[in-house]
Amino acid sequence: MIRRSLVSCVVLCMMFVIAGCAGSGSYPNAVTVPQQSTATTSPQHVNATAQVVANGCTLTPIKNLQVSATDLGTLTSAGANASFTACTQSFSNYTVTVAPAGIVSLSPSSPVTPTEPPNGTAYSATITVTALANGTATITITDKKGNVKTVTVTVAVPTGIITFNPASPENFAAGFQNGIIAISEGGYSGGFSITACSGTGGTPGGCSLVPAPQDHFNGGIVDCSNGSSGNQNRLSAEIQTSAPTTLLLNSDPVGTAAAISCTVTVSDSFGHHADYTFTAPNTVPSGQIVISPSSVNFGPGQQPFSASVSESGYFGGFSIQSCNPVSLSGSCAVSGGVGVATCTGGSAPNLNVMNAVLTVAMNTTTLNVQSLPQGTGLPTVTCVLQVQDTLGNLSSPFTFTAPAQ
Repeated sequence: MIRRSLVSCVVLCMMFVIAGCAGSGSYPNAVTVPQQSTATTSPQHVNATAQVVANGCTLTPIKNLQVSATDLGTLTSAGANASFTACTQSFSNYTVTVAPAGIVSLSPSSPVTPTEPPNGTAYSATITVTALANGTATITITDKKGNVKTVTVTVAVPTGIITFNPASPENFAAGFQNGIIAISEGGYSGGFSITACSGTGGTPGGCSLVPAPQDHFNGGIVDCSNGSSGNQNRLSAEIQTSAPTTLLLNSDPVGTAAAISCTVTVSDSFGHHADYTFTAPNTVPSGQIVISPSSVNFGPGQQPFSASVSESGYFGGFSIQSCNPVSLSGSCAVSGGVGVATCTGGSAPNLNVMNAVLTVAMNTTTLNVQSLPQGTGLPTVTCVLQVQDTLGNLSSPFTFTAPAQ
């Protein structure tokens, strides 16, 4: 009986030991039962977190119509294209219009049906814009809820026709002169450069071009000259890169030299080009002063008359050097700075009078003669004058006559 009680106690003690060991977790084969949490996790949607998807629409989430760009910039070649993406959270066909018409085409055309990516709930459609004609167009996108977005695009395709204002050629007068020539090309907003030049006239009549630096497209400097040191006609040209782009021309002669002409080739960045020619006149005086017409025969009464005075290669001033009567009863006197000749016939108060004076305007010298008869019984009177340059050269005689009246 006592033995049976002892066995029972041993068995009970072993059971308690085993149970205690299992609760300690000290054995590698022990199993831990996970405790259950009372929190719940909602599934993640792509439209609930800010991100940028491949099509360019930002999901923040999307509450209204979105576009990936509002300005597509400038398309600079025929047929060039750009694209943008329109997005909505729920399915909606997009109405797409463009104004003004004819500047760009759209693909696909309206209405545009969006698609849903496999990993998200945003609907999107990519629209391709293709250049047709120069101008700026506004593309309007509208969804089924009436939400509107606009996208602008500019088309500027160079025409290839470079124009100058004033147009070629530029013919300079003698002396220091300059010219500012505006350069333009339809549909082109880039820079211009001088890429070639040629010069003619005199000896050697050459032209040299200093190109613009390779890291600076605009520019180029041209020098044309002839003659020798101390007696040269010199022309120069360069590009001014400020807007609008201009071609700066210059004539800077020294001494006397033959006429010279220079032609420069102006190019855009696409290889289109145009030529501009500018000249400087001969500055070697011929010594032959020409008055044209060389005479005048007035009719009765007061009358005006004008004749041009010129000398090839000479750009200085002139003066009336001498005046002499042809008839014995007449007289002629010269007075004033450039000379005023007064030719008179008869006796006071009845006088047949003619005046001659030189005037200069716009580098042109004119001999102005006027018949001013006074009284009655006037005899015919004829006078002859000569014009002189500052080098001492004399013109052929100029004859002017007032009739008896």
